[in-house]
Amino acid sequence: MGCTMTTTKPSMMEAGHKQLEKFKISRHTFVEDININEVSKNTSQSEELLEQQLDLNRRQKFLILKSWKGISREIKTTAVNMFTRLFETNEELKGYFVDVSKCPSISDIRTSSKFEGHAVMVMHIIDDAMSNLDDVTCVENLLLNVGESHRKFPWFQSCYFWRLEEPFLLAVHETLGDRYTANMEHIYKKAIHFILNFLEAGFKKRNALPESPQSPF
Repeated sequence: MGCTMTTTKPSMMEAGHKQLEKFKISRHTFVEDININEVSKNTSQSEELLEQQLDLNRRQKFLILKSWKGISREIKTTAVNMFTRLFETNEELKGYFVDVSKCPSISDIRTSSKFEGHAVMVMHIIDDAMSNLDDVTCVENLLLNVGESHRKFPWFQSCYFWRLEEPFLLAVHETLGDRYTANMEHIYKKAIHFILNFLEAGFKKRNALPESPQSPF
């Protein structure tokens, strides 16, 4: 997030592409082409890291990789829905986004090209993480870098990351429809917690300021 819809794009996308070079699966790979046997080709260390850090077993990772293809196909719609939900439930955040603060209504926000651009940019970071769960270490580094890049905004607090949790889950549900089962909700919650935890950790890295109270971005 940033003070305008364009300020964070270079740092976030640079961090994303820099880490993406190391990924085994890029966001341009069709997830439906990945089968459970390919997913299982990780080293034992990678599998152990996955279960420890992400709290997903091999079967759950396979399910979310297969499920995520539906989000990747509708990434723009999902991104816009996610940020629309964010601003609907956190109106105070609108003031930090110049272009959003000028929009008198949610419908006006949804039709803003700069809003859409920022929303899609953030969703691409999540997409990079979700699509590359075979390389947990690289995903962690990506998220730490993106989180740290937000420290340049004096108004930003680490707890703001957690404000995205509910809007993300609602947007995913809306995109997947009946495919968003109770089991998939459980898996997606674990995944978004993993992502937000590392974004927050990156932001707090070498941060001398007192920790902000924990609250849901």
